[in-house]
Amino acid sequence: MNDLLWRLIKSFSYRTAEAAYRIFPKKATLTFYCYMTYIMRALTWRLACKYYGRSMAEYRGDVPDFVLSHIMPGDIVIDVGCAEGNLTRLVAKKAKKVVAVDIDKDYLTAIDKTEEGLRNATFIYGDIAGLKFDETFDVAILVHTIEHMDNANTILNKISGIARKIIVETPDQESDWLTKTLLDLGIEERGDDKHVKLYDGASLKESLEQNGWSDVVISKGVGAVRAVAASKSFK
Repeated sequence: MNDLLWRLIKSFSYRTAEAAYRIFPKKATLTFYCYMTYIMRALTWRLACKYYGRSMAEYRGDVPDFVLSHIMPGDIVIDVGCAEGNLTRLVAKKAKKVVAVDIDKDYLTAIDKTEEGLRNATFIYGDIAGLKFDETFDVAILVHTIEHMDNANTILNKISGIARKIIVETPDQESDWLTKTLLDLGIEERGDDKHVKLYDGASLKESLEQNGWSDVVISKGVGAVRAVAASKSFK
């Protein structure tokens, strides 16, 4: 974009926002701009993913290292909400076996199951809440999945009966000033339009402890809250 044009757009935007704040009710104006920022950020991320392809979708900061640090070479892992299988591919290189589950059939159809790195991975279509497994798992992974579930508590409880350990990462409600601002304004903002609920460290720990998990360790990633916990069923 031409530098002069970009400066003109920024100047116009700033002046318009200042004028709106003086003319319209302050709370309504702030709320409007917060919502517009959320919408534009979400749309920009989606367009970037389309433009850069898998290389953009795989950009997750230190997530792979965090997940892999809790997996041993002999582990049998279940990846809940595997999407395009980007994290599944990395876990499959270290674990003995990976079962990847997703409720979106389009994601699973697009994955080339014959990839050499996926020979020890099995992909299952369906809602994990209704699936039955003939085996137990050493580790369950829910990375940027739980915030999309309207039955998250049911699923956490279900997984506690089939997996010894769980690894969770989800957007951190406390890390984003925009979310905190909307909460202060009395509005429950969920972030992406596909998010059902956002968590902070306390609410994530509470959800796990109330649904079959103990020894919950909470930590923070870039804009995310993480948890590692042990199943009460296997103690």
